[in-house]
Amino acid sequence: MIDNINEIINVVDLNWTKDEIIRFLYVKLAPFFERDLSYFLAPEDEQFKIYQNGFKQNGRLVVCQTICEIYQLIYKEFKIDSHIIATNSKSIPHYALIVNGNHGWYYIDPLKDLFANQLGLKTEYFGCIPKYGSVKEEYPFLKSLSDQYIKFIDTKLKLVINNFYMDNFFDILNKEMTNNKAHVFFDVSKNDYISIILGKLRFANNHIINMGKIPGLYERLIFYKFIINKIYKKNEKKVIEPSLIFDKDKYALLLDLNFKTNSLHMTFREKKDNNGKYYLKKIK
Repeated sequence: MIDNINEIINVVDLNWTKDEIIRFLYVKLAPFFERDLSYFLAPEDEQFKIYQNGFKQNGRLVVCQTICEIYQLIYKEFKIDSHIIATNSKSIPHYALIVNGNHGWYYIDPLKDLFANQLGLKTEYFGCIPKYGSVKEEYPFLKSLSDQYIKFIDTKLKLVINNFYMDNFFDILNKEMTNNKAHVFFDVSKNDYISIILGKLRFANNHIINMGKIPGLYERLIFYKFIINKIYKKNEKKVIEPSLIFDKDKYALLLDLNFKTNSLHMTFREKKDNNGKYYLKKIK
């Protein structure tokens, strides 16, 4: 079993309902996992070979099937029935779970909601009716859980505080950062395009990139794309591009800023300090 995961499992109150146990573990276990880069960054033919050979458990490094297997095993400890299902008929299917809750079976997808759970956002794939036609046909009995019901559980179990998901924070941030007054906050001219973009990047570095519990590089790449979408205007987004590279036997996360009109190019690399905090270091 993954280190320290029992600290979460042991919190579960056996007096909780099935739905509450399912939801609590779905959210709170997410920071223990990260997508396995050896699979997700591999070429398609290599991914297919890995799939043909069978996905293997690899600790906290997961793919859709292995994270479902872990959740299924933990749910079984609480006598909660679940089944791993293929959601499509592609050459490499995507796998998710159906679980038997308070009032019947419903669909959950711990991998697709991994980043949302790590940041504290609303989830998209918990108790939804999946869009996949094959799932609807094969499992027509699946129930849908309302947003209000999920929020009730999250509030009761203190998965959200004061009915506040992080979506609310980022929606407010988006309005403040993309209006025509953002330059005032950074104390620069309204027309100083470069200073505004760099000011927003400094703000993200100082106040945003350590939010949540997001350990995996793939999820952190998703996080930076999410941040960029929230704090930059449409024309500003074109300048900044996050990516993963393989450097010195390990992957690294880079942010490239390319100001084409000024022939100015900057690259920042995400690093960790001695306290385990993330920061962006300019490398060129």
